[in-house]
Formats: sequence, structure tokens, C-alpha cells
Amino acid sequence: MIPVDCLRIIVDYSRLRERYLWSIVHKDFEFVDGDWVRFSEYYRLGSHTRAGIKELCQRAYQSQILISRLERHLWSNHLREPLRIWSPWTPGKFCKRYSRGCSMLFRHYSFVNFVRDITVKFKLKSSLLKQTSVNVNIWNKTIPMVYISNSKRVKKVHISSAFKAFNVARALLVFHVRNDVLYLHPQRLEFLT
Repeated sequence: MIPVDCLRIIVDYSRLRERYLWSIVHKDFEFVDGDWVRFSEYYRLGSHTRAGIKELCQRAYQSQILISRLERHLWSNHLREPLRIWSPWTPGKFCKRYSRGCSMLFRHYSFVNFVRDITVKFKLKSSLLKQTSVNVNIWNKTIPMVYISNSKRVKKVHISSAFKAFNVARALLVFHVRNDVLYLHPQRLEFLT
């Protein structure tokens, strides 16, 4: 068993995401006001608040401002990992299932601008980016999915059960680059029923 004093030192020197998770699961490691300010300044966030750090750790696309390009993917300098963000919620009428896969159409203005700004900044091309929307195709037959309702959360894995009955959906997207072309690969799906 590791003593709490040793854990406190480990947590103090953890990366932002791990530090945030520790603050959620144990009251002894909660963020104090100084932590919000320190992380906000270090990651150059606009506000020194809990909400700003929370959005960053929960991979909201609005909070991802420090992005760099590596050979095969875009990199989040905030979280020190490949860029993975949650898309905005999209209505069910913009999600379609086909015999060989599925597609999701995102028409949220700020998300479309976020993807467009990335393509311009890193001089990338993308067939997924249209004038007023971003189209994401899902070809992987097994992808983690969660159906969320007021009473329960149901987890599924196979894409054949996806896109049946829901109000809105969103995807956790990974930004890959091949031959100067941007690809958005969904890693997880969430459906509100």
C-alpha cells in the first residue's frame, strides 16, 4: 500500500489529465484555486476557471488551441497525446446507416470552422469538409457505443446495432494525416435516446 504522502507527491507532478482524474475520484486531491490558475496559464487558456480545465480534459473542441502536426496525426500539446476531440451533438436525421458502414453529418458552425482552421493552418486537404458541414464515415464494424437515456446507459460494440432510435449523437474523433490529407476516425459513439 502506498502512503498518502507519496501519492500526493505523485499527483502533484502528474500531467493535467491524470491530475484532473485524481481530483474527481478522491477528495484529498481536489483542485484548489491555485491549480486552476497554474494550469490555465501553462496551457494558455482564456479563463482561469474550473470550466476551462474541465472542457480541455473532456476533449471539447473549443478548448483545443495548442495543436501541432506529427508525421501521421495531429498532436494535442495540452494533453500530450494524439488529438482526440468530441464532436458536437448532431440530430439523428443527419446520421445514416448503409450496408457497408455509417455516416454522420455535423453542421455546427463552430465545429466546421475548427476543422477548416486546422486544414488551413497545417496546409491539409480533406474531402470530409464541405462548405457548411463535416461528414464523418464509419467503416469499422466494431466501435464502442453508449446509448444514454434518463434511466440507464446501455453499452454496445457492433455497428450493426447503431443508428436505430435516438435523438442526437456525437463521436470521439481522432485526427489522422496521410499524404497531406486530413482524416477523421471515430473511436467512440454516444447516442441520447
